[in-house]
Amino acid sequence: LSLGCVLGSGSNYPKTYPVNGIVLIDGKPLPDVIVTLLPPTGNSATGTTDSNGKFSLSTFSQGDGALPGKYAVSIMPKDPPPMPGDEMSSPGGGQKVKYEAPIPTKYANPTTSQIELTVEAATNNPTIEISSK
Repeated sequence: LSLGCVLGSGSNYPKTYPVNGIVLIDGKPLPDVIVTLLPPTGNSATGTTDSNGKFSLSTFSQGDGALPGKYAVSIMPKDPPPMPGDEMSSPGGGQKVKYEAPIPTKYANPTTSQIELTVEAATNNPTIEISSK
């Protein structure tokens, strides 16, 4: 497979549709998390939230969206956190504090997150709301 085949102007990929959404936790934007849409079979789509909790999904190329269909959703921190309960230095140094995950770990697994999205043949602008509890 040559690089030209992968980067050529023609696309042999199936049609994707834009997905530009926002993730909220307890009603507030959730920055720096990875949103992944996982279909029962086939290609997943991913995106990372910005400082305002907004994301744009990609399947085959940057920002191309997702294939139409029903997806299970996972949400996890962009940077791998320490294990919940691990001690770490407090901001400014000094005392050790217990690490608390920014979001419940159930959201990292698409089967326990209980979040589903359907991508349709149009522009999709989902708001994903999760709880810190």
